[in-house]
Amino acid sequence: MLNDAQYKYIAAQQNLETLQKGPTQNEINEAKAAVNQAQDNKEAVENQLKTGVVTAPISGTITALNTSVGATTVAGVPMVTVTNEGNLYVSANLPLEYLADFPQGKSVNINIPDVPALSNKIFTGKVTYVDSVLNQKNDEVLVKVSIDNPDNSIIIGMFAEIALKK
Repeated sequence: MLNDAQYKYIAAQQNLETLQKGPTQNEINEAKAAVNQAQDNKEAVENQLKTGVVTAPISGTITALNTSVGATTVAGVPMVTVTNEGNLYVSANLPLEYLADFPQGKSVNINIPDVPALSNKIFTGKVTYVDSVLNQKNDEVLVKVSIDNPDNSIIIGMFAEIALKK
């Protein structure tokens, strides 16, 4: 026990002498470097805040917000989802036997049967995309049809039926 107390006394005495002598030049240089690094980091964050404007490539409505003000984001991870209800499309798996009837550019009729207010209304659309790969499991091809939605009555996610114009 005496040895432990003696050791603590010597360590405390050495610590006191070190503090009384003041910091070494090396400690001063390290502290200056730390201050300079902190200043550089502060300026970098300030610049990011000044130039941190995100602009969507389309006009529309934010339908999902995956971040908050001041949060750090990661490249490749969506921050928001912007939808344009005036420029919608239907994705459909078209049976192979009907492929010739739906070439790209073909005008079609679209019905929204599950919404009573829209079930009797026929919307017009145009085939804008026909996939070049056949789904081997079900002999279907993905097609996308743009929908005219001038009054924004169609909501994203609604079920739609596509038919040939007569």
